[in-house]
Amino acid sequence: MGLLETGFKKGNHNGIGDGFFANNVTITDAKDVSGKEITLPNGTVLFTQDCGVQLTYTDNDNPSIGAFNIRIGGNLKRDEQTNTVIGTGSAFKLEVLFESIEYDQKILNDDYSIKDEAIKALINSEITLLAYPNNKNKTTNWDIVGTNGKEMKNAFLNQRIKPKNYQPQNSDALSHETNGVRVTSNAPF
Repeated sequence: MGLLETGFKKGNHNGIGDGFFANNVTITDAKDVSGKEITLPNGTVLFTQDCGVQLTYTDNDNPSIGAFNIRIGGNLKRDEQTNTVIGTGSAFKLEVLFESIEYDQKILNDDYSIKDEAIKALINSEITLLAYPNNKNKTTNWDIVGTNGKEMKNAFLNQRIKPKNYQPQNSDALSHETNGVRVTSNAPF
């Protein structure tokens, strides 16, 4: 399966209302994908992120359905004139990921890749993924993870900029696909 595919089908989620689902998962593998292109199966390059991690995970409620992938990461905020890093930008999602597993060490190397120790800390960790309703009558995984689905849903609904494919609805009978979201923050690592 590719980065943008999962195998979730109707019924494998914990519905938390309004078409949102909280899915408790265990990370089975993690790799640093900082600076690597995100491409579609046909080879089309979507974008490159300054720092990121690809997680392979299994559904805690139904591990027999197999393993799936999600990419968590973003770009660092840079000074427009000097290109100097001045904040975490959309890469704050990595900070949230590591806070979710209670990892409190430095995450990034000097070249903005993910430290080996941080990658190792992700393996066998449990996190919650939030799936939101999209405009294709399915759901999409939000690439900001956490440990409490209802709190994540509230954070999603209260963010100023929502994913382009978000479609408010009231249906818990949705299938599932993985995709990214771009939000920014100036919070330091």
